[in-house]
Amino acid sequence: MTKQRIAPFYSLGAGWSFIGKEQQVFDWWSSDANTDNWKGGWMAQGQIGYRIGNHFLTFIGIRLQRMERDWDNAAWGGGFGTDRHLKKRVELGIGLLLVIR
Repeated sequence: MTKQRIAPFYSLGAGWSFIGKEQQVFDWWSSDANTDNWKGGWMAQGQIGYRIGNHFLTFIGIRLQRMERDWDNAAWGGGFGTDRHLKKRVELGIGLLLVIR
């Protein structure tokens, strides 16, 4: 960041999302069970914005997150499969920049 009162900035980030070993079981109309198992995946985000003064930020960004769901529909004829999801989120924000010296 520069020493100007209003200065532009950008940030990039990447990581991995984790989902616990929780298994969802649905048993609505029969003795068979439907199951959903979610798996985590990669995440990436980018932001652009302005620092105003020494401590305030305003920004816009995008976040992408990959997830997978393994499912089994035993109650509905035995179908099963894997769905892959890419979650896309836009973020608008304001922030407070804390400097520790």
